[in-house]
Amino acid sequence: MQINEQIILECLNELQSAALAKQKYADYYNGQHAILKNYAMQESRSNQKLIFNFPRKFVDNEVGYLLGKPVNYVSKSDQGKAIHNIDVHMSHWDKEHNLQLRKQSEIFGESFELNYIDSGGQFSATVLSPLNAYVLEDGTAERNVLLGLHNPSIR
Repeated sequence: MQINEQIILECLNELQSAALAKQKYADYYNGQHAILKNYAMQESRSNQKLIFNFPRKFVDNEVGYLLGKPVNYVSKSDQGKAIHNIDVHMSHWDKEHNLQLRKQSEIFGESFELNYIDSGGQFSATVLSPLNAYVLEDGTAERNVLLGLHNPSIR
């Protein structure tokens, strides 16, 4: 598939429409439930609104259960030095990064990880959500990525 301007514009439109649809998930996680906005007041009943943020509790409990202990890397080909290098270069941000990646995945059903070399020459990664990132795959079982878009101006 040839990536051209038309495909990029279509992907950006898809990103914007998907972000609007998935914003509801972020709102519920952040405690901005629909009942707080669309509540019909009536005199025949109590109009008190008691909200307990179950979505946040479920997500946080699931993430804590799955990643309460750090992720460990093991070499299947006796590459002990490689595992040591991974531990040295990733230990300062790895745990928090994995928690954020899993949390976004629990909230939206998907999340994205962008790996890059920073300005200091160090390996780094950031977590992107479906609110600001879009990935176009080839449709095969391998799910090869053809195009990835990140729009930081969208939330």
